Amino acid sequence: MWFRVAKLRPRLRPDVRVRRHRYRGEVWYVIADGSTGQLHRFTVAAFDLIGRMNGTQSIGDIWKELVRKTGRDAPSQGEVIQLLAQLHRADLLHTDVPPDIAELENRSRKRQTATFLAPIKNPLSIRLPLGNPDALLDHLQPLARLIFSPLGLLLWFLVIAAALLAGAIHYTDFTHNLSDRVLSTGNLLLIALLHPLMKLVHELGHGLAAKAFGARINGIGIMLLILMPMPYVDASDAGLLANRYHRAIIAAAGMMFELFIAALAMFIWMIVEPGTLTRAVAFNVIVIGGASTLLFNLNPLLRFDGYFILCDLLQSPNLGTRSNALWIWLAKQKLLGLTNAAPPRIGRGEVALLALYAPLALAYRIVLGIGIALFVAQAYFVIGVILGLLSLAQTLLWPLLKGLRYLAGDPELAERRMRAIGLTLAGIVALMCLVWLAPFPHKTSAQGVVWLPQGAHVRATATGYVTELHGVPDQPVTFGSPLLTLNDPALHARLKVLEARARMLELQANAEWVTNRSASQVTEAELAQARRAVEHLREQRDRLQITSKAEGHLTILRADDLPGRFVREGDVIGYVLPARSDTIRVVVEQAEADLIRSRLRSVSIRIADGSGRILPTEILRDYPAGTRVLPSPALGPEGGGPITIDTTRNDNPQTLHRLFELDLVLPPNVAGAYFGTRVHVQFRLEPEPLGWQLYRAARLLLLRRLEV
Repeated sequence: MWFRVAKLRPRLRPDVRVRRHRYRGEVWYVIADGSTGQLHRFTVAAFDLIGRMNGTQSIGDIWKELVRKTGRDAPSQGEVIQLLAQLHRADLLHTDVPPDIAELENRSRKRQTATFLAPIKNPLSIRLPLGNPDALLDHLQPLARLIFSPLGLLLWFLVIAAALLAGAIHYTDFTHNLSDRVLSTGNLLLIALLHPLMKLVHELGHGLAAKAFGARINGIGIMLLILMPMPYVDASDAGLLANRYHRAIIAAAGMMFELFIAALAMFIWMIVEPGTLTRAVAFNVIVIGGASTLLFNLNPLLRFDGYFILCDLLQSPNLGTRSNALWIWLAKQKLLGLTNAAPPRIGRGEVALLALYAPLALAYRIVLGIGIALFVAQAYFVIGVILGLLSLAQTLLWPLLKGLRYLAGDPELAERRMRAIGLTLAGIVALMCLVWLAPFPHKTSAQGVVWLPQGAHVRATATGYVTELHGVPDQPVTFGSPLLTLNDPALHARLKVLEARARMLELQANAEWVTNRSASQVTEAELAQARRAVEHLREQRDRLQITSKAEGHLTILRADDLPGRFVREGDVIGYVLPARSDTIRVVVEQAEADLIRSRLRSVSIRIADGSGRILPTEILRDYPAGTRVLPSPALGPEGGGPITIDTTRNDNPQTLHRLFELDLVLPPNVAGAYFGTRVHVQFRLEPEPLGWQLYRAARLLLLRRLEV
């Protein structure tokens, strides 16, 4: 191809700009396309050739001059042709030959097709350009310099620190019932109104920061991100700035403005009375400014502001693209056998960074997309499912289709296509066997508490008023010792009435036995019924005397106001605590209970006493019936436990999901395991393929989040 390009006299387009940058000790040249705002990086050797393209020298003469100057370090003719092709594709060159009209039309059609397919490839992020605000921002340049001065940055830091402290103090009030408050219909309408305004402030921050450091704005528009309209500013010109810290501040400026507004909203939320529109507006401004900043803009695993900040601070431009290129090159080299595939350029110390970024970014996008879908599906099931499917299609299905297209028709695989297809199929089969057939260690975890033994609860065996306390609190008692005496006046009155009736019926039956035998039989039947009723009431009277069902130290709840207190049958009045317990009460969900019953191999526990010892144990009892009553507050959210409580039932708190209780044996060599102590339990199950484990975990997560 050399004879085709050797006589060309190219030159860079007059509207391009060139800046010299340094990345990880290496000098690079950045060329900015004035019409599209795109940036292109070139090495010193490449720019040594590009810089000589002035429209008067031919490519052949330039190449000969480089050979005379640098000798063996000069680029080969093939490398020169490749560089010219790259510049031609980027539309950065003018040449002394008439343009190829057919090629220009073909390039225009490709651009139109790419513009049309962009919202289809990424339906959650659609851009609609509106114009260029550069002239308007020029008038605000003095304000921008003041904001990004040391004094302005100090003021920003103080306001944010005060807001964070206030948020930590009111964290419980702010996050109470958060999902229901955010996803209510009225609140979503309010978010729809506030979100574009907050993002307008965000983009204004980018624009002012760019002006403060001498960059220009290439355009402004509206972007539909997850179907939510928000403005955007094209500040790609900031990539030409040589100072990497200036570039990082420009990328962070939008979040700084947004967080500043959210901090002011936090102060308003604290001051304004609950239930007012102003407080609702402040609440949503905090949610928008905080959640979107942490989950999207600040996170470097998404290609928003945090990504560009990371690239600038680490001096690793195009980190995501080059990380993907590294993995693609490794796949071509190691899997497909394309030894002539060109490796990506890697700077000093970038190997680990490039190797980690792509898989971490992919995993985060999947988790974030599914998390958002589950959060929305709690209130709007269909919309949540659609968002989840779109997220999976974008992160998994679309790259898979591109890979299949590469295998089917890319010219690079012309001589090795069958080998590549065979290796790909073999890899897929091996991966499927590994995931769905190979057994992996399987375990599940739960929490429990050191439980009281049978009979340790002192319960009211009848309903009545406490008249006398026989046992002394905190003193030892024996089995059968009297503890409390109750009084039920109504019970005593009913008993006296029934005893009198029984005596009357007995006298009547004796008299009728002489005079009227048939009437005597009826009276004797009534007498037997009355005697049974008397016996039943006497048993209830005897239960007014509460005795100890265990041996240990007596503990009475609210012992000072116990005399005269009204108690109902079954109420817990106190405990008889033995020297130690031998039982751990554990609660698990239904799916875990089924696995434990059918696939259990061993059980181990770790007492939350700071020792960190892991002890083997075994299941003592398995209660088949489910319950929604939490055995101990330590397992609920207030005690730092994992079990979720239904907050809508304040009168009788219950768990959101049905739980199943297990009793484990507390090993005898455990010291200091007081009643109510938290215990971490691990159930080791029979090995199972990883695919089934992931499927079960995803299904359980879906059912739990949707409260099914």
